[in-house]
Amino acid sequence: MTSRLGRFRDLPLFYKLLVPFLLLMLVTGSVGALLIVHDQSTRAQAAVDESLSRRAVDTLSLMHDRELYLVESVSLAANLQGMSAAAAAKDGAQVDHLLTSVAALKQDLSSVVVTDDKGYPIGAYSRLRGTSSTVEPQLVAAALRRPAARAALLTRLDGHVVLAVAVAICADTPCRPTAAAVAAVDVTQLARRIAPPGPGGGSSTVTLFSAAGAPVAAAGSVRLASAPSVSSDIRRTQRTNIGEAATLYTPLVVQGQRVGTLGISIPTGSVSASVRSAALRFAAILFLAMVGVLAIGAYLSRSILRQVHPLVDTSRRLGAGDLTARAPVLGRDELGELAAGVNEMATELEASYATLEQRVIERTADVEQLLRERTDFFTGISHDFRTPLAVVLSQADMLLDPDIPKSPELARDAGRTVKESVTQLLARINDVLEIARAESGSLEIHLEPVRIDRVLGSLADTARTLELTSGVAVTFDVARSLAVVADEARLGQVVLNLLDNAVKYTPRGGEVRVTARADGDSVALRVADTGCGIPAEVGDRVFEPFYRVKGSKPQRQSPSSGLGLALTRRLVEAQQGEIRWEPNDDGGTTFVVTLQRVPAPRQRQSSGPDPATRTPRGAR
Repeated sequence: MTSRLGRFRDLPLFYKLLVPFLLLMLVTGSVGALLIVHDQSTRAQAAVDESLSRRAVDTLSLMHDRELYLVESVSLAANLQGMSAAAAAKDGAQVDHLLTSVAALKQDLSSVVVTDDKGYPIGAYSRLRGTSSTVEPQLVAAALRRPAARAALLTRLDGHVVLAVAVAICADTPCRPTAAAVAAVDVTQLARRIAPPGPGGGSSTVTLFSAAGAPVAAAGSVRLASAPSVSSDIRRTQRTNIGEAATLYTPLVVQGQRVGTLGISIPTGSVSASVRSAALRFAAILFLAMVGVLAIGAYLSRSILRQVHPLVDTSRRLGAGDLTARAPVLGRDELGELAAGVNEMATELEASYATLEQRVIERTADVEQLLRERTDFFTGISHDFRTPLAVVLSQADMLLDPDIPKSPELARDAGRTVKESVTQLLARINDVLEIARAESGSLEIHLEPVRIDRVLGSLADTARTLELTSGVAVTFDVARSLAVVADEARLGQVVLNLLDNAVKYTPRGGEVRVTARADGDSVALRVADTGCGIPAEVGDRVFEPFYRVKGSKPQRQSPSSGLGLALTRRLVEAQQGEIRWEPNDDGGTTFVVTLQRVPAPRQRQSSGPDPATRTPRGAR
């Protein structure tokens, strides 16, 4: 399926536009043709069924008339005056005379016979040509068994197949049957009489079948070989001697007895021919419509391609570097808008091409700067790791050297040196791990109300140590009741990192000032120094890992890994705060940490806000 779609995508646009038209016409035309032919066939079938049903009703009505005619004839023959005595005396001459009068009254009778109780004729009158034969004993026996009823049968008489009705002849009262009267009509003549005309002036065929299903008489052009055994009407379409014909089979019932099957056939060749003719006409119309649609589709496709081809050519020229290429705008439709857009894009591309090389140079410089910064970082971090490890290794060598005397003072100094080096190394490793946790979002932060003065008070000893070792004054200025939502340990780490960074880049004799002030629903914690400052163009890059401000160096050979501010920013953001920096008027830098404020509890006596407390240098 994917390969077929790929082949379709590779087709020229002309065929992509034309093929859907063709497929649509083929699908809709085929479906329409099938529906129309099916509708025509259904209507023709319904017409044939209706014609068959109507002819079946007419035929059965005529058969009923013939049945009544036979019943009247046989009743007349059985009840003629003197017939009972003549039959009982088996007076053939008298019976013949009486039957002649019956035949004179009933001109449509083929034969009328009076028989004894065994079926042998006593007297008869027949218009059939053939040798007289015994009447079917079964018919006579049935009539004699039920004197008050009549028996019917399709039988052979005088060499012809007839429809016969028999009735008992009574000798006295109550009825004592001694003979039987039989009236019969030739079924061939009967079939010709009841065969109605077919549709369109043609003739339908009426076929009479015996109880066993064999044809015994037919009138019409259709010849049927046999009939199914049916108890109700069934319809079949089958091949016959004249082609396809529809036949309705219905039971032939006379006097309540099924004596055979009646088949009514109508040739359907003309109907099928009309359906085929309609289908051919529709196919011709469909073909002409497809030709017209294809012609219209071809015209529309070429009209569209007149705009598309210049667009493709312009695109190729632009791709080859010819920025002066422009596509003609031939209209205000979507393709015209596309051409105008391509031209506008080409104009902008041509205008920006002049500055493209300079921007590439600038981006290349940025990438090279980033690579240098990463190199500097790895150099610095390698130095930070190598120096403590070298000190630890040298102290271990000294302690293990048997030629060097080991005094308690020397061992304590070596242990102190090893501890300081390992502590320094561990701090660098912890910074790297903290950055990794912050980047992965796995820092453990527990937010709760925290008083800032307590956090700063816990850093007083560290601040005093920084003052003594760096010669930089460190002061705290924060209100005693000011509290924020933070993690106390992490907040202390943030302040300590900012203090360490400020002292590291402030020369001896400078000052680092830590203040905290409420600002509406937040608290601004500031760490300001009088150091070398940060250029304004650096922006937020100062918070990126590995970044060092170009030209700035830590004072007093202080080690710097370039991770302190990056870690600080992530710690602040983890506590739902913000951090930024701004230049000071005296050339230094102020880092501002903004955290959510915790409202102070109401006092019993309102005396204004808590006074700001200035923590003496190096004290809590």
